[in-house]
Amino acid sequence: MTLSGAKGHSYNNPRTWLRGMILTMNFLFFRWRIPKNLPPEIQTVCDELAALTDQESVVRRAHEILSTRFRARKYLTYPLLWKIFDRDLSRIWSRTSFLHCTHMNWLLKIVLVRSGHFVEADVREKWTFLTVISPHQYAKVRMHDGQWINVDVWGSTYGIPFGNYAHGFMLRYAQHDKKPQ
Repeated sequence: MTLSGAKGHSYNNPRTWLRGMILTMNFLFFRWRIPKNLPPEIQTVCDELAALTDQESVVRRAHEILSTRFRARKYLTYPLLWKIFDRDLSRIWSRTSFLHCTHMNWLLKIVLVRSGHFVEADVREKWTFLTVISPHQYAKVRMHDGQWINVDVWGSTYGIPFGNYAHGFMLRYAQHDKKPQ
């Protein structure tokens, strides 16, 4: 007997099953609300972004600030997996090196929304796979004109440019562990 899901997808297919698990994990564990009170360091970033005049410059500056402060490390993702459930914003901000993609996207959402240029619905968490088996989260940000921009703070460590996101084997050809200038 074969179970069928939406659009005729079979749940017996490992890829379909894995995508279903990732979506379930996203809704259960990684849809974090924006806190009412922010640490002063994050509020300073929000205030800087609020002073900018157009949405694209706000998103670009937020991407620049976060990708300079935090680094992606493929080889630390699984050994430090237990840190992925940390929701203490002060503790997360105090880490100035490795962060999981989910934390980087949460911080991105916080600074964009608290800048006053976006609402929560304008910043969506999206999932993809790196090298077929490793789930990766990036963000899509909706501008006032309805256009969506991909933002992958985690991927910038590996040379993924603003407006794109890491997926598939894309990281194999990017510059690894590139330090900001």
